[in-house]
Order: sequence, then structure tokens, then C-alpha cells
Amino acid sequence: MSENIAVYVRAPELTLVELVERLSRHLDAPLQLKTQARNYENFDPGVEYGGRYDGYQLSVHEVPPPLAREDNPFLAEDDEDPYADAPQHRFDFEVTVWDLRFVDGGREEWIERTWDQLRGWLSEAGADELLMMSNYSEDLAAWLRPGDPSAAEHEPPASAELDAEADPVITVAAHELVYPDPEAELRLIDMLLPINIENIPTGRDNLGSSFDEARRWLGFRRALGRPIAELVESLELVVELGVALFRRARFRPDELVSLTIDGAELELPGAATHYSSAPRWASAVGAAMTLRDQAALDELCKFNVGDFGGSYDGYQDVYAEAVIAFVTGARDAESLFGKAAGLAADADVFPEWGRRVGVPTAEVGRAVARGDERAFNRHLAEGLEYYRTLHSRASDNHQGAAVVPLAYLGWAATAHERGLTCRVRSGYLLPSLVDGSFRGQD
Repeated sequence: MSENIAVYVRAPELTLVELVERLSRHLDAPLQLKTQARNYENFDPGVEYGGRYDGYQLSVHEVPPPLAREDNPFLAEDDEDPYADAPQHRFDFEVTVWDLRFVDGGREEWIERTWDQLRGWLSEAGADELLMMSNYSEDLAAWLRPGDPSAAEHEPPASAELDAEADPVITVAAHELVYPDPEAELRLIDMLLPINIENIPTGRDNLGSSFDEARRWLGFRRALGRPIAELVESLELVVELGVALFRRARFRPDELVSLTIDGAELELPGAATHYSSAPRWASAVGAAMTLRDQAALDELCKFNVGDFGGSYDGYQDVYAEAVIAFVTGARDAESLFGKAAGLAADADVFPEWGRRVGVPTAEVGRAVARGDERAFNRHLAEGLEYYRTLHSRASDNHQGAAVVPLAYLGWAATAHERGLTCRVRSGYLLPSLVDGSFRGQD
């Protein structure tokens, strides 16, 4: 299993470039600029450097100043604000080491060895306060307490609560959909979605845009607390349109393909567009998993991996291969999920999405494939925490399609069907969809 160590560094005398230069002396090659975002907020790195050494990946970025409570995506309404008693405290940099070799054993030894080496490098570079974290979902309050801000001993991260016998359940708050009038928007979707579907034969992009609108329909219904029957109705449409979208994408424009959409039988020319993308395929698979729709899964798994539309990182091809291997019962599913996680950690097209979505999603699939309940819950909690962070930002918190994280929901449902207990409680995971009891509800 892949591991990472994230170290928060206090080095007021150093700039990011100076720290990078000093760390690069120990690496196989100097750290290279990977990401430069013009605007970033919350915990998104604006400038990041990355490189490799001895089979590992290392990245360095600056840590933004502490957030005001109302802007902090890590805090639920009733959470204690860890910055309240230490308003001046902050760390300047985050340095993360990823083990890309998928070492299954010796986790504690690896952490201790890597921590000792990294601590030596950083001390030599001029950092005066360090704190080790086992992963990004560290409980901030544990290391922002006044009086001992640089202690190496700290409470476990939130997702590690699942390892404790006393309290095996963890709660992950869902982000809030921020929309001027969500009720009015849902009424508009109710009115326009049937028209969009009716017009699918008139334009090659209309099927993909209808799929996106169906996901928004599901998201707004969930955000507004609609009954389970309405959510299932929306999920069924997402699955139907997703199957049609990726079935059509398998055929050339000079070939006709038979599709069933909203009860109608259609014959349309083949069409692969930017809508037939890897993230949409993963969402369609997640929705089919949630509904336990094996026929839909079988159809989606006929898609030719490598033919996804749009720009994307290579790990998404490998993740799709892993899902297909899992669904079809191939033996290499577990190793493919591990490979996908490693590639996602080193994503360069969308690096943050790779680290915060690609890695945990692949690790969740890997845990389900091997039947590892503890790893499943740990990675599910971690992934949902990242998901909440990403979609709490002002640039993303209005997206109705993001209200329901279909990939994670689908894996939670699949884990339940495989006898794994989901110990993560979250607004993202409606219990009746996870345990399948929606099938007996009206």
C-alpha cells in the first residue's frame, strides 16, 4: 500500500525558492516547478515544486495564512475552531513525501525512517519548527494547541479514528451547496431536462449535456432534502444516460448505434465527444454501483479505455482498467488500483485533483477489492474530507453535480454488498443508498 508523510515547516527566514534549493541538494535531481495557480484560496497550493528521490515523490508548497472561521472548509458549524486560541500561529511550508512503490509491510518502519531522514534535511535547510503528519486529513486542533506547537507527538488524524477500538465511527460533514435560489433552479431543471432529452437526436453533444444536467438534477434534489424515491429516480436517469453516452462513444460517426433513453428506442450515429470523459465514466459507474445495476456496469465496462475525451491524467485510464477488472472478476484489479493511486499522486495535468481525488478513490477501490474493511473506511473518510475541501471553495460550491460524490457512494454500496461495514457517517453517504434498503422504500 502507498503511504505518505506530510510535514508542516516553520521557517520564517526562508523563501519557498530557498527551501527548494536547499532540499534539492539531497535529491537525484532538483525539484521542478509543477503548479502555479494565479488565484488560490483555502488550502490549495499556489506554487508547488516536485521531484523524486530513491523511488519516492517529494513535493513542497507554501501554506496560506490561517483562514477566518467562516472561510474554513474543514470546520463544521459546531466544530471548535483550532485557530481561536492561537490566532498568530501558522506554518510556512508543507513538505510531502509519497512512497510510490506500494510497500505492503513495514509501514511504521517506513514512516520512522523517512521521518528521520526528512527531519535531518529540513533542519539542515534552516527550518526551526517541524511537525509530522501521517496524511493530509490531520486533526488541526491537535497541533495548533498553544504551548506546544512543534511537538512531534500528536493525536491521530480524523480518519485514523477508525483504527481505535473505542470509537470505530467517523463523521465527515458534507459541503453546502451555495446557490441563490436552489428551489427555483430545481424547478427550472424539472422543466428543461425533458426537453434536453427530447433533443438528443438533434445534436452530437446533447446526450453529454443531458447527462450533466441529470447529475445536477440529482444534486439539487439531494441538497434540498428530497425523498429517497426522487433521488433514486435521478440516479436511474444518470445511469441510463451514462450508459447511452459511453455506448455511443464506442461507435464511429458512420455507424448507427441503438440506444434506450427515457423509454424511447433510438438509432443514432456514433459520436465520441469531450463529454465522454474519464470523470463522467467514473460517475456513471458509481451511480450504477449504487443502484446495484449489473447490466449497466457490464455495458459501461465495454468502453475502450484510452478513448476518453478531453484532457486528463494517465492514472484515470488505469483506474478505469482497475474498475473493469474488478467488475469482471479479473485477478489484477487490486494491483491496478495500486498502480492508479501511484500515478494519481504524480499527476501533472490536474495535480491537486490527482492527489486529493484520484489517490483516495483508487485506494478505496483497492481496499474493497481485497476485502480490507479497515483500509476501506480509512481511505473513504480521507477521500470525502478532501472532496469536501475542494467543493467548499467559492469557485466550486455552486456546482449541483458535485453534491453527490458518485464514485465514493458507489464504492460504499459495493463494499456493503461484499460484506464490509461502512463506518463513515456523512451527508455524502445516504444510508439507504449504501445499504440498499432504498429498494424497499417508496
